[in-house]
Amino acid sequence: MEIQKKKKNIDKEKESLTNQKNVISKDEFNKKLLQLENDVKESNLSIQKKQNEITNYRNKAKAEFSKKLISILEEYSKKNSIDIIFRKENLLIGRNSLDVTAGILDLFNKNVKKISVQ
Repeated sequence: MEIQKKKKNIDKEKESLTNQKNVISKDEFNKKLLQLENDVKESNLSIQKKQNEITNYRNKAKAEFSKKLISILEEYSKKNSIDIIFRKENLLIGRNSLDVTAGILDLFNKNVKKISVQ
């Protein structure tokens, strides 16, 4: 929302400046154009900063999720005497009876109510 408002304001300023091009002096036009370009740069930096914050938050959330999942996998494998657990997408073929996804998901959902990121 905030970014959209900034974009609209910049677009309005750009349109206003274009309309004033023949009315104001060349120096004044260049000065306003430079200010507008600086506003665009600031806006782009703000957008980049927010994107970096989102990326960092997502990475921290993934790391926390993985940490909890590994803990659940270890618990599940010990409890059910399983020596190795493969990812389904890394398996070419296997018996359906060997698929432990549902059990692991149940255990994960029971033990992990919230993943908090700091």
